[in-house]
Amino acid sequence: MREKIRFVLNILIVLAVAAAWTGMILRWGEGNLLTTSGLANLKYFTVLSNLLEGLAALVFVIYSLNGKRRASHRHSFTAKRQASAIPDSLEIFKYVAAVAVGVTLLVVMGMFGPLYGYMAMLGGANLFFHLLVPVAAILEVLLLAPFKATAGDNALALIPTILYAVYYVVNMVLNGVGEWPDTNDWYGFLNWGIPGAVGIAVGIFAVTYVIGLILRKAARG
Repeated sequence: MREKIRFVLNILIVLAVAAAWTGMILRWGEGNLLTTSGLANLKYFTVLSNLLEGLAALVFVIYSLNGKRRASHRHSFTAKRQASAIPDSLEIFKYVAAVAVGVTLLVVMGMFGPLYGYMAMLGGANLFFHLLVPVAAILEVLLLAPFKATAGDNALALIPTILYAVYYVVNMVLNGVGEWPDTNDWYGFLNWGIPGAVGIAVGIFAVTYVIGLILRKAARG
């Protein structure tokens, strides 16, 4: 039963991410905070983390369908189970993606929500990217995946956040910080100065690790 629920959930995640991102590109819900039309929305960690989760879900769906096809050609029950089993590499991919959208969820709910208002942060496509997809991805890892991440996987889950931080800083160094609304500090981290921005970055890295730790410790497996 868990396998069937997980399969359906991943299909829903793929559809939700595709619909929300399409809506963003086509200006649906334009005017919502931390969104922009066209491919410029790829500058946001929210969008990138959700696309990562959407890609992981799509790979999962495709692999599951192929696994069912492989299993149909096996005769014994054990052989069928082995043929349809999800490889650890894909489980790790799903775990890393869930941590990434978990960062989005926690930062929005714990930082941007109080600053800008939750109604503003959950309008339009942001309802999916800031809340629904992250919650679905986290619940999948906790309740549906027959997999327990390791300490090494926990470290791997830091990679998306670190890569994004490097991109964010390099973009400002090369193109300048700019001024609102044409600023390259679109999250406003420099509003608290460089020390404040460094502190926020370190805090987000710590939050990322802790989210990964909670998911790997609390996962049903």
